[in-house]
Amino acid sequence: MAFHDQHERTCPTCGERISATAPKCLNCGEYVRDAAGDETDDVEPADGRRNGVVLVLVLACVAALAYLIVSQPGRPKVADPADVRELHRVLGQLGGKPDLNATSTVALADVVPHLRVGMPLAELNRLVSLKDAGQATRTTTGTVPLADGAQGYLLYLRDADLLVEVDAAGVVVAWTAEPAR
Repeated sequence: MAFHDQHERTCPTCGERISATAPKCLNCGEYVRDAAGDETDDVEPADGRRNGVVLVLVLACVAALAYLIVSQPGRPKVADPADVRELHRVLGQLGGKPDLNATSTVALADVVPHLRVGMPLAELNRLVSLKDAGQATRTTTGTVPLADGAQGYLLYLRDADLLVEVDAAGVVVAWTAEPAR
């Protein structure tokens, strides 16, 4: 028996001679079992390009799913104004303002007579800023996302919390007031 005969074997698929240690036939491309009878994995090792394509497809699907969950058209994120007020109060305390209403010199009675549906938010802001006495006594404001894509603006007046609902064009749609806490 020649030296090379000891280091070769026959491919069980195509019958060609291959190296005794070769895991794959060079002629037909099939994976072969070890000559000693030990089984190698019946699963072909994954091709690097195929793995890359699968990974890209999986990542694209995950990204599309995340986008759909986050955007959810038709279902805007709506906040409870009471929760937002509480958050504003906590943030105010952390920022050195223990009472958000205390810094305002503007009372609800100063604003409500001028409020009207269709009023631009900029006009309301001008009205409040004209009534503020100065930098140290400014009326604190905050925002609240509301249903149907509307935006709410909270004005912490001296005697009340005024929630003004504004549409996408920045026009006042409605308002409600609660006594200051």
